[in-house]
Amino acid sequence: MMKHRIVRLVAVAALFAPILGACKEDPPPPPLPEPARSGKAAGNAQGKKGPKNRFTDSRVPKITPATTKAYRVESCYFGSLGLRVARDAYAKSLGGAEPGPNKIPEFGDYPENRKLAEAAKKRQEAAKKRDAEAATRGAAGVPERRPMLGPTPQIPFLRHLQSCRVSKTLKQPKLEALDKAIADFEQYVSPLQRTLLDAHRYYARKRFEKDDFKRSKKLHENLVKGFADLDDQLAAFHTAVAAWRAERPGPTEKLDEGGTVALRAVGEARALTFLLLAETLDGEAIKEGLEQVRKTHEELKARTEGGRKEVFSKFLPPKFQIFIDAVKEASKATAKLTPEQAYPVTAAMNSILEANHRALGQLLRQRGDTKAGRPTRLVNPRAKAVNKRDRVRPLNVKPGAGKDK
Repeated sequence: MMKHRIVRLVAVAALFAPILGACKEDPPPPPLPEPARSGKAAGNAQGKKGPKNRFTDSRVPKITPATTKAYRVESCYFGSLGLRVARDAYAKSLGGAEPGPNKIPEFGDYPENRKLAEAAKKRQEAAKKRDAEAATRGAAGVPERRPMLGPTPQIPFLRHLQSCRVSKTLKQPKLEALDKAIADFEQYVSPLQRTLLDAHRYYARKRFEKDDFKRSKKLHENLVKGFADLDDQLAAFHTAVAAWRAERPGPTEKLDEGGTVALRAVGEARALTFLLLAETLDGEAIKEGLEQVRKTHEELKARTEGGRKEVFSKFLPPKFQIFIDAVKEASKATAKLTPEQAYPVTAAMNSILEANHRALGQLLRQRGDTKAGRPTRLVNPRAKAVNKRDRVRPLNVKPGAGKDK
């Protein structure tokens, strides 16, 4: 009997031992260290705490307002020259008549569309070659390939006209004459750009088959009205840009050696472009300018040798090669270039400016010369991550099937 009581007492003591041990006054654990925060992040955390803080500042390169404005103005300038190509192609395709079943308007043949078509053709040929090789090997179950659709022709210069609107919003540096010219031209070109884009989509997607060309009448009226003032608007805008360009200082950003060579190459290409846009072509000057651009292009390409990694030498040489090829073709003309002849040169010049601006931003990022940009919206922290496989359901199962009623 005594033996059973002792066993019970031992069992009870073992049961309450952890509880009794927890009653000791142990020191509390040390607090966890707070993560380091920058001054701006700390300020944001004080203003918006927890899940409500869904915004963060992205870092952008410190490009001066003068450099940004100059890039946008020139992008608008060279992009606006494409409107002459669209106007001439539209008028030629209609022949003085209105759009109808036998008169489908056209908006120009652009080298960018030809390159896309060539790339699509190469992909189709490569796919046919793979299918033929598979059939030769006797591969079983090779499905019949559906014909690939080619790319839809676009009006590529329209995206550069967006720079006209951006230039209008850039108030620094203040340039009264240029700012007024930009505002006046943007007020004219923005409605024309939207109408041209709407008309291109309307005919490219064959929407006229559904409304029996009803909408085409309004589009035709707006296009004819806009194209009627094109020459006067371009002349006023281009005169203001030429006056600004004559007094414009060079960029103030600190460039590396490759950037210095690229800056010189961009200036030479710009001067050559204006020689080709002149009322009278100077064959000797164009020839000398082309040779100088070719030499600087080779100098820029040579900077990639020896393992050197320079952003300007990476971005610009392919664009300069396209520009040189376009100038070679345009220099064959003996009289003033038509809009269609001048377009490949101005489009290539715009690509050079775009690549140069992108390379400058990349250089400043590598140096850490950045600033806070616009706040970027983050994903809601409270949202739970969902596996993509969990969202996939068999095609023969209806939503909600299998749930308990």
